[in-house]
Amino acid sequence: MRTETKFSALSFLLFFGTYITFAQLKLDVSVSKSNLKIGETAQVDFIFNGNGQNFVPPRFGNFEVGGPFVSASENIVNGAYSASQQYSYVLQATKAGKFVIPAATISYKGKTYYSKPIQLVVTNQKIKESKDNDYFTANQHPRKHYRDWE
Repeated sequence: MRTETKFSALSFLLFFGTYITFAQLKLDVSVSKSNLKIGETAQVDFIFNGNGQNFVPPRFGNFEVGGPFVSASENIVNGAYSASQQYSYVLQATKAGKFVIPAATISYKGKTYYSKPIQLVVTNQKIKESKDNDYFTANQHPRKHYRDWE
C-alpha cells in the first residue's frame, strides 16, 4: 500500500510539474537601455522559454539593426527537460523621438506567443565617435581590431 501511495504521489508531481512548465511558456523582451542619444546602441533580447518555431521579429523602424544573434539551450536535469531560445538585436539610434518597437512572435505546438512592445526614447544629443560604442563600424572592419591575427 505504501508503495502505491509513493507511486501515485510521484506521478502527480511529475504531471503537475510538466503542466506548470508548459503553462508558463512566454516570449519575454528586455532592452539594455531605453533612453538613447543619436548614434548610441542598445541591445534588445527576445527570450522564449521553450523550443519554439517561426520566430518573427518586430519592425525596428528608425534604427540601424544588427542581428539577429541566436542562441538556444536544452537541458535535462534529473529527468526534467527544459529549453530556451534567445534572439538578440543591436539597435543604433538614427534620429530623435519616441519609438515603440512592436511585439515579436514565436510559435509552439500550434500556439502563437507574443512579446510586449517596448518604448525607446532617443534624444537630440549625439554621442562622440568612439570605437567602444560604434558596433557597426567594428563589425564592418573586424581586422582593424584583430591585427595580431594577420
